[in-house]
Amino acid sequence: MSMEEIFATFIAESRDQIEEMERSLFALEQAPDDAELLNTVFRAAHTIKGSAGLFALDTVIEFTHTAENLLDALRHGQLHVDAELISELLRVVDVLRVLIDCASRREDPPSPHREKADLIAAMARRLAAIGKSAPDAPSGAAADDVAAESDTSASSACWLLSLRFDPRIAKSGNNPLGLLRYLRELGTVQQIVPVEAQPLSADGYDASQLYLGFEIAMRSDASQQELEAVFEWVAEDSNIAVLGPQPSPDVLSKRLRELPGDPEAVIAAWERCGLLDARAAARLRGASEEDASVVDGSPKEAHAVPQEAVSKAQAARTGRGDGEARFIRIDSRRLDHLINLVGELVIAGSGARMLADETGNEALIEANEQFQQLVEDVRDSSLSLRTVPLETIFSRFTRVVREISHDLGKTITIDFEGGETEIDRSLIERVSDPLIHIVRNAADHGIETPEEREHAGKDPMGRIKMRAFYDSGSVVIEISDDGRGVNPEKIRQKALSLGLIEAEQVLADEQLQDMLFEPGFSTAQSVTNISGRGVGLDVVRKNLKQVRGTVSLNSAVGKGSTFTLRLPLTLAIIDGFLVTVGTEKYVIPVELIRECIELPTLQSDAGGFGICNVRGAVLPFVRLSRWFNRPDSDNKRPNMVVAQVGDRYVGLVVDRLLGESQTVIKPLGRLFAGVPGIGGATILGTGEVALILDVPAMVRSIDADTRASLEQAAA
Repeated sequence: MSMEEIFATFIAESRDQIEEMERSLFALEQAPDDAELLNTVFRAAHTIKGSAGLFALDTVIEFTHTAENLLDALRHGQLHVDAELISELLRVVDVLRVLIDCASRREDPPSPHREKADLIAAMARRLAAIGKSAPDAPSGAAADDVAAESDTSASSACWLLSLRFDPRIAKSGNNPLGLLRYLRELGTVQQIVPVEAQPLSADGYDASQLYLGFEIAMRSDASQQELEAVFEWVAEDSNIAVLGPQPSPDVLSKRLRELPGDPEAVIAAWERCGLLDARAAARLRGASEEDASVVDGSPKEAHAVPQEAVSKAQAARTGRGDGEARFIRIDSRRLDHLINLVGELVIAGSGARMLADETGNEALIEANEQFQQLVEDVRDSSLSLRTVPLETIFSRFTRVVREISHDLGKTITIDFEGGETEIDRSLIERVSDPLIHIVRNAADHGIETPEEREHAGKDPMGRIKMRAFYDSGSVVIEISDDGRGVNPEKIRQKALSLGLIEAEQVLADEQLQDMLFEPGFSTAQSVTNISGRGVGLDVVRKNLKQVRGTVSLNSAVGKGSTFTLRLPLTLAIIDGFLVTVGTEKYVIPVELIRECIELPTLQSDAGGFGICNVRGAVLPFVRLSRWFNRPDSDNKRPNMVVAQVGDRYVGLVVDRLLGESQTVIKPLGRLFAGVPGIGGATILGTGEVALILDVPAMVRSIDADTRASLEQAAA
């Protein structure tokens, strides 16, 4: 692994640790006596600091060092968890996120970084108040500064670090001196004694090889696991042992038998480190000579390593023990490239299938069917690699609600359900901003103040709930609150003042609520730093439309509101249903289709939109030939595809049904981006281009009068 790959892994893991810190802090606020949560936050900060030391990220080390002192005071009961301290630690998370982002871009943090300086000062004041100083973090001194320090705490344990790095460590981009330098952060390094780890080869000295090992004595309050973690990046190919505290002669004797090279040099090193007195050293020398001459005149045999140690070493090298899951990190660009290749495979497979059908050769058709099934399995497996659970972004909304409730003097809690629901990774960031807009609206506009809620007979604590689930081949996210709801009359008055409707115009509550998604529309009485500027819900709809998603609102005055976001499972490959209108071919997503029937004779049609009777139920339909301004065909028995979007059904009238087809979604250019009813394009096996229908957009575009008449007929 190159240094660049190691650095990229450090950045990714640091971001994971930051997210873990943030989630644990929210949980800690609710359970301030939970020691395990506090330890989780401390371990995350400690891991980031330790890993940053490998890359000489002094700013990260300095800042995290101070935060770690504060967390350590919490662990030892010198400080107590309260809302103010949690807020301060959340700001620590924010600054850490900025520092890691700057490191990922190889940029220096903003100087002066006011937020960082203020936080360090605030944490130092807290530590000073309990009589605990915040010692300076290491400044990333040169390797020559890694030396013994005389001032040693009497209470610190004495450890021996016996290090034999992989001779090729430099070629992998790792710097062993950086690891040794970081040890000063964990305690007092008393002695570093270099010893010969491998003899010079007959071919001479190779400057790229490391010929030295190190025996290090240090005093530290850190645990054995924390000391071993310093070397976790290089442990797989190295021989690392952390012995102690106060390693006994028996432990040293066992380590001596494990080490290659001259035992005398190692014993002498331990004497210099102060770990052996003259008598113990003599016993070790005697034992070493006895081991070397078990058989007179025979070569010295390697010491047999216990099977348990071998098993542990093998488990460490494979990165797992029994029953432990194994994970690897993959550059997302590689996954994207894989999905693109699978898409091309799907297109090529479609072409092969059509050619096989044309031949009429049963054996060839059967073989091709097996091939198509394998392609579908590869497609599904590849797409699953790019999905992530929604719980990965849920913690962001906990933070948003917490800060807004504090700013507005409200008491609000947010609950989550269905966090295990998975969504395409490429959708996560695009969905995050719209969700934040909706949550902020719910906290600001929806939830009342505690006094207002008590007056209305409600619990003073307002509740927001985020719920995710699968429905009709889509991912649905609902954000509901138990607040004041949306007043339709208030929306109507605002729409009149903006000239969006006429005074005599009658609109249903649903249509009035839909106006909240118009640009610049806001019913807030005053502008705050949270909302009220008319910016938000229109952005929500715009962003979701770009990913073939929809958003709707259902609200009741005095009871609350529910926003429903409906998103596709993936933006790459879908199961499509191929139809024709005249000479043109179109694709309808299979997950939206409920049935295919002939267009009923009992119907009412006006301008391409109409209603028909399907088994006693009234169903609106749209003729695709009229929708896309294509000439009507002479087909006397047109077909209708019944599609479902949420709780709405619509019929799409087409000429012919060609059947299912795997569909690779290709984006449209700017020229076609605004065409209603088109969500993308795909390449068929014949090389033809077919348009993918945006059925949700079609449902929204059905004439309001048609829907009103439909509701009257259904009543």
